[in-house]
Amino acid sequence: MGNFRFQWGGQGNDRFTRTPNNWVNGFYVSNNDKEQWITVVGKEAEIYNTTAEVKIVFDRFASMFSNGIYQELDAKGEVVENSEIVKRLLNPNVLLNGKSFMQECALHYLIFGNRITYINYGSSLSEVPTALWNLPADRIKMILTGLIYEQIDIDRIIKEYYLDYDNNGTEQRKTWQPSEIIHHKNIDPLNPLKGKSVLESLHMDISNIRASKGFQNVLLTKKGALGFISNGSKDMAGNIPLGSEDRLALEKQFTETHGQFDGQSAIAITAYDTKWNPTSFPVKDMMVFETISEGTKRIIDAIQLNDNIFSKEKSKVQANLKEGLIMAYDDAIIPFANDVADNWTQKLRMKEGHRVKISYDHISALQKDNKTDNEVKEIKARAVKAYTDAGFTPQEALKLVEETV
Repeated sequence: MGNFRFQWGGQGNDRFTRTPNNWVNGFYVSNNDKEQWITVVGKEAEIYNTTAEVKIVFDRFASMFSNGIYQELDAKGEVVENSEIVKRLLNPNVLLNGKSFMQECALHYLIFGNRITYINYGSSLSEVPTALWNLPADRIKMILTGLIYEQIDIDRIIKEYYLDYDNNGTEQRKTWQPSEIIHHKNIDPLNPLKGKSVLESLHMDISNIRASKGFQNVLLTKKGALGFISNGSKDMAGNIPLGSEDRLALEKQFTETHGQFDGQSAIAITAYDTKWNPTSFPVKDMMVFETISEGTKRIIDAIQLNDNIFSKEKSKVQANLKEGLIMAYDDAIIPFANDVADNWTQKLRMKEGHRVKISYDHISALQKDNKTDNEVKEIKARAVKAYTDAGFTPQEALKLVEETV
C-alpha cells in the first residue's frame, strides 16, 4: 500500500495502546501485567497487509463477492440484453477490470469500513459513466454543512468530499460533489456520516494472533542453548561442578568434532560422569496455536463467512465444504452484493423502473441437486397414484402428498 497518510482516526491519542517492540522480553521479565493491544485506528491497511489471518479471510470474501455476474433488470424484472450499464461495470476504468474492481470494493469496505466510489460522467447529458473509481477511503475527508437530522438531501448535509495530496512537492486538493459519490458504509451507530472498520471490534483477537506469532518467532530464532551438560557425580553437598579443563574438553567435543554436520561424529565417548539438562518451554501449555485458531474464527464470524470454507482438516469432507459455501453466500456475500447493487441503482442514471442485480445463480454450490429433485418427484408420483387407487380424487391425493412428502 506504500506510504500511508491516514486522515481518519487516531494519531496516538486514541483509546488503544500500540504493542511495544520489546513485548517478548516483557513477557518474561516484566512485572507489568497490563494488557497490550495493537492500535487499529489509522493502521487498518497495515494490519491487513501484515496479518495473514486477516488478509486470507478478507481476500476470500472479496474473491467470492467478485464471482457475481452483473445484470440490468427492466421494470418487469427481465434481463436487459447488451446493457451499456453492465458493460461499464465490467470495464470500470483503465486500471481494473470488473472482477478486480469488485474485489477492491469489498476490501475497501472491510478494511476501512467505507467504500467511496467516484462516478465520472463525461457530461451532464451522459447516460453511462465514462469511468468508475474507488477513492482511497482512508484519506478522503468531508466538508459538512453542520446540519443533519432536518435535511432530506445529501448535499444539504455534505458540501463536498475532498482529497489532499502531494503533486511533486506541491500540496493540492481534489474535490467531488456528493452527487458524484457512492458512499457505502459499515454502519457506526455513533456516527451516521462515516463507517467504522470491522477491525476495530477485532483488535483484541488480532493483538493475540500477532502476539502468538511473535512468541513463536522468538522461540524459533532466539531460543538460546538447547541444553546444558553438567557433572553427573554427587557428593554429600549435591552435584560436583566440572573442572575447568574437563569443561573445555567437553565443549570442544560438542562444538568441533561432534555434531550433525558432515565430518562430525554423532556419538561422543567421555571418561566423565556427565548429565544432559535440556532447556524447553511449555509451548503447548501456552495454547499459542489455539489462540491463533480462535482469533481467526472471530475474524470469520465478524464478516459472517463460514470457517468450513477455509483450509483445515475437516474441510476435506465435501459435505462440510459445500454447506459452508452455501451458508457463506447466503449469510454474507449475497446480502453484501444486494447492498452494492442497490447503491448502483440509486446513483447511476438508469431508466425508470430499471435496477442493477448481482447474480450468483451460476455458483455450483448453490445449484439444486437435480438427482434429488427427480427422486422426490418420482416418490410423489407414486404416492399420488397409491392414494387415487385407494379411492381419493387426484386433488385430494395431491394435497395429502404435499403435506407428507
